[in-house]
Amino acid sequence: MRLDRLITLLRGGGGERLTPAAMTALPILMYHSISRQPAGRTAGYYETVTAPEKFRAQLECLKQMGYRGATLKDALARWNRGCGNSMPPRATALTFDDGYADFHENAWPILQECQFKATVFLPTAFIGEQPRRFENRPCLNWRQIADLRRQGIEFGSHTVSHPILVELTWPQIEEELSASKKCLEDQLGVPVDYFAYPYAFPQERPDFVQRFGEVLEQTGYQAAVTTKIGLTWPQDDLRALKRLPVNNDDTPGFLAAKLRGAYDWMGVAQRWFRMCRHQLGLLLFLAILFPVFLSAARFAGEWPDHLFEDQFEVGDLHAWFTRDCLGAGSRVEINEVHRHSGRFSAAFQLAPTNQARRAALIQQFPAVSPVHARVYLRISSATQVPIGQSLEIIGFAKTGVGLVCSLRLKRIGDRAYVLSQARLGDAKHEFTLDQWHCVEIHYQAGLDQGACRVWVDGELHLTGQGLQMPHVANELRAGVVQTVSAENSSLQARLFLDDVVVAGRSIGGEPTGVRLLCPDFRGRIGAPLRVVLTGWQPQDRIRVKLTNTNGFSRALADGLAPADGVLELKVSLRGLPRSRYQFTGELLGRDGRVKASESVCFDKNYDGDPAFSIDEDNNFTRHGKPFFLVTPFVLRPESARQWLTNRIINTLYGCDWNNKTVEGARRYLDAAQACGTAAFAPMPVSIHGKKKEAEEITASFLMGYVTNLHRHPALAGWVFIDEPELFHYRAADHRAWWEAAKSWDGSIITHVNLMGNTFGKSDHNIKLARTFCYPFLCADAMGFDMYPYEYTNTQSLTEMALHLERIQRWNHYLIPATAFIQCQDIHANKGGGAPTPRQILLMAWLAVIKGAKGIHWFHYFGPTPPESLQAMSQFGQQVEKLSAILLSPSLPSPIAAQIIEGPADSVQWASRRCQGTNYLLMINIAGQPVKCRFASRVFRQSQRVENLIDNTSIPCADGFFEVSIEPEGLRIYRHGTSLATESLPAIHGSSNGARSQSNP
Repeated sequence: MRLDRLITLLRGGGGERLTPAAMTALPILMYHSISRQPAGRTAGYYETVTAPEKFRAQLECLKQMGYRGATLKDALARWNRGCGNSMPPRATALTFDDGYADFHENAWPILQECQFKATVFLPTAFIGEQPRRFENRPCLNWRQIADLRRQGIEFGSHTVSHPILVELTWPQIEEELSASKKCLEDQLGVPVDYFAYPYAFPQERPDFVQRFGEVLEQTGYQAAVTTKIGLTWPQDDLRALKRLPVNNDDTPGFLAAKLRGAYDWMGVAQRWFRMCRHQLGLLLFLAILFPVFLSAARFAGEWPDHLFEDQFEVGDLHAWFTRDCLGAGSRVEINEVHRHSGRFSAAFQLAPTNQARRAALIQQFPAVSPVHARVYLRISSATQVPIGQSLEIIGFAKTGVGLVCSLRLKRIGDRAYVLSQARLGDAKHEFTLDQWHCVEIHYQAGLDQGACRVWVDGELHLTGQGLQMPHVANELRAGVVQTVSAENSSLQARLFLDDVVVAGRSIGGEPTGVRLLCPDFRGRIGAPLRVVLTGWQPQDRIRVKLTNTNGFSRALADGLAPADGVLELKVSLRGLPRSRYQFTGELLGRDGRVKASESVCFDKNYDGDPAFSIDEDNNFTRHGKPFFLVTPFVLRPESARQWLTNRIINTLYGCDWNNKTVEGARRYLDAAQACGTAAFAPMPVSIHGKKKEAEEITASFLMGYVTNLHRHPALAGWVFIDEPELFHYRAADHRAWWEAAKSWDGSIITHVNLMGNTFGKSDHNIKLARTFCYPFLCADAMGFDMYPYEYTNTQSLTEMALHLERIQRWNHYLIPATAFIQCQDIHANKGGGAPTPRQILLMAWLAVIKGAKGIHWFHYFGPTPPESLQAMSQFGQQVEKLSAILLSPSLPSPIAAQIIEGPADSVQWASRRCQGTNYLLMINIAGQPVKCRFASRVFRQSQRVENLIDNTSIPCADGFFEVSIEPEGLRIYRHGTSLATESLPAIHGSSNGARSQSNP
């Protein structure tokens, strides 16, 4: 990662508060070429090319942050009217230097899609009736320029010949400015008022800057933009305006940080550098910046800037688009024995058979060229390939076309294998079996300009260029990716894959490494932290600490590296003062030297602890005390007090459906406060909202709610829209809203609810769900809705249990999960109808047992029957009484469960350890009685286990016990003596006379 990027994200990419002053700043973005043709420079900072797909993503980022792309004239006109840039939509001037023809071909269509305008600066010597070239790129011609001007594009001067002006005489400078201005005005027939300074602006020469400003005014220009870096402020000189350079390296997160002002430090460094080079030399500049090198770190929750990544640490293969298996004995599965990092890898196997076969993983990504794939590959000695034959093991492909560039494993001797490529031949170095190798493939599409390179463990093994490779790749295929014919019946293969990365740049290997997996720490009073190791040795040590910029330091771990390569930590963040914090994980060798490290940081932009938060066990907390969240989906404020009194709920969720304005949200929060509770709000868009209504949600729109409501004492957290993917919103959209709210007040958490089918049913749905899960976090807590008693043909309790597992596992258990529970007939006279009170309890307790930290009653579409309200009240009382047990961690010892009689997966269960006592919770989701056996060494401490449901007990012998459970039955067993029996409340009781109520 570039140093300027690291420092920018360290200074504010994670979301510092956007002050009123910063909101009045004008960002002027500086582009050059919009194409896929590289500029030929190696350093990303100097890159002047932006690929069209990157350009589109950057404009989408602007839209989500509430910016409107405008010409320089329009942006400055808004400025000069004195309204600043604080009201949405905020203006940003889009400027393009050098007048390249790809503006017309690539940039303008994307600008039209976004309804943005821009200003293009032309060096007139390179503009003609026929295309001319500048810097070996074709420029616009006058016909294209006239067409663009008619459609609202503004044009300005970039001199005549694009010289280094500071090297010219003043008469020559005046000629460059006046001649280009006259040429443009003659051709366009309109005044040309704006100028762009070519090359680096000589800000270290104040005498030149002053004189140049005078020449600009004399020549008739109103303003000029330069290469000075930063946001433009009201007090800045219009004759030397700053800009923010944008190129292919600007991810949406990096661009967002620039728009917040986090890149303005670079303008200071730029000025110092030029002054030091001009007066004192480069050494002083490096001495000034050296301390910043030492503190660079990524921000917690920062999205990766590559196209795809999988370390297989979630323990399944759903991060991939599909598994492609053909033939008997062909398998792709998770492996826990051979792994390069962490706990898991992917294993591929082909059995010897007379059938055609393959076993591979396929992942799609945005089509891009060039593209790199880095994988860690281990070929087992059990692999048997006939001498002279090969297996296709890794390849790039194009959907609908097939493989466009693939890598083979070829057998050349008894136990000798080499990598091979169809166009490049065989590598000279043998590929060692039963050993992990870092393999990186570079592929560049092109007609007679294609290229392919292959590195193994950092050494170049295969290379070729000038190749016929016409297709741009959009798929990675790994494993045994090409069909093995039935003729090779003796062929068998077993190989392993780990730590896969696909990116548009070189990636490199990680022989040893530390990876910190964490949630966003802002707004939390505690958090889990997972440390994943790569290439560790048995005697290595792991050290983790938390520090801040004010000298605070706390050791979190210091001991031997765990055998499975993953260290699980629970970190308290209580009482931390306002500051910038950094977690650092280090892998140390036996000699005490640091072999690898990683740091993540976050800004705490408020004092004290939030009243409503999340702790290190992912429990919701109120005033520091954990509780199990129970809410209604959009309950009328006038019904809230009775529901709270009857223990049906303990928190509100949603809005006043009849008033979705800021004032309506405030009244909803006032009602929550009057009832002595809090609410997730404002959810300003209806679940019935048409797509037109949903399209109105932007960060700027939501900031109207955030700025007015963030200090309300009854605000538990933000909820922006229910089921955002239903309205075609992406995770990036929700992330932009979340970031905008966090920037204003980091103490407030955000909850997002997704559709239940998003976590299953099809590969498309699963792929969509994964875009909302780690590392693409877009909220502090995540829920889903699934109604198996309404949609009996498409949903089931078994699927509900599976999806509850996935929503947690795919987020690495870093954020709390919640579930929506059906409590009435959602569609009258359609589907399965209303669940019974027993079924309501079954769904709610299933959510608890599968790890949910809260539930939401979905009661929206009609009156809730009184018997259902009674069941809901009963559940609320149960979880309130048992909250200390339910919110405690699982038992550290494994428990084995066996179904003796009944369907598989019919009993869902979970363990808890609370105050030294062990608990086992189980529920039968089958429609028939089930008998099962549980065994664990922890059960050997007791001769009997007690059922808290009915205060009965059953025998426990030799560490196991057997239990029979009726259909839809719940059991909570306790064993251990540290907690007295009489101190635990019984949970078999009735509710407090809940009555039928109409819902909104």
